[in-house]
Amino acid sequence: MTRQYDLPTRDELNTVHRRLKDLKAELRAVTARLAEAEQAQGATGRTDKAPVKAPAEPLMKAATRKRKAK
Repeated sequence: MTRQYDLPTRDELNTVHRRLKDLKAELRAVTARLAEAEQAQGATGRTDKAPVKAPAEPLMKAATRKRKAK
């Protein structure tokens, strides 16, 4: 029945949840490393900083997939 409505299975949801959890952990680690680098840079007395870039605009909207009912 879930295939007819193109709903994700429990295994697919678990996979997405696990990937999201891993990405959050990786983001925390990168953020911590960045904070350490900024503290080390502040300790050396450097005041020159690289310019901050504006976030990139998406090129297109995400496409949604629609299936025809059989």
